[in-house]
Amino acid sequence: MKCFECNLELEALKERRYRYVESGLTNIYLTGVTVLRCAKCNTEIPELPNIKSLHLCIALAIIEGSPSLSGEEIRFLRKNLGMKSKDLAAKLGYEPEVFSKYENNRLTIGDHADRSIRMWYLIQKSKEVENYKSLIQAVDNFDKIGEGTIWRKDIEIPIASCFANRASQIQSSSTEIH
Repeated sequence: MKCFECNLELEALKERRYRYVESGLTNIYLTGVTVLRCAKCNTEIPELPNIKSLHLCIALAIIEGSPSLSGEEIRFLRKNLGMKSKDLAAKLGYEPEVFSKYENNRLTIGDHADRSIRMWYLIQKSKEVENYKSLIQAVDNFDKIGEGTIWRKDIEIPIASCFANRASQIQSSSTEIH
C-alpha cells in the first residue's frame, strides 16, 4: 500500500499502540494493532478489520468506565447508533438545543440525562448484538458511575479481544484532568 501524502510504500509495524482520533474521541488508544507508516512523512494508518465491533467495544468502555459522559462521548454514542442529534434528543425528551449543548460541552450533563443516554444506547444495541452479555454487565455497573471521581480515563482497547467478542476485557488507565 502506498502513502496518500507522498506516494511511498508504507511499512507495516505490528503490535503497536495507536491513538484512534478517527473515532472522534481524544482518549482512545488501540493496542496490538498493525499500523502502516510512511518513513518520509510519518503518516500512520491503522489496519482495522471490523470497525463495527471496535466501536461497540469503545462504546461499552465509555458506558462502563466514564465518570460522567463528556460531549465527545455523547456524540460518539449517538453517531454509533446512527442517529441525528435532534432525533436522539426527542427520544430522550430533551430540546434539541439542550442536547446540542451537551454534545458541545457548553452545558454539564446531569446524572439523569447521563444515565438516560447510556441506557438508551444499551437498549438500542441489544437489538442488534447477538451475545449481549457485555451489555448486561454495563447495566450492572450503573450504580458505580460518577462515584466522586475527578479522573478522565484514557481507554485502552486491546484489538484482539474486540474481535474475539470479549468486550469485557477492555482496560482503562487513569489520567488526571487539568
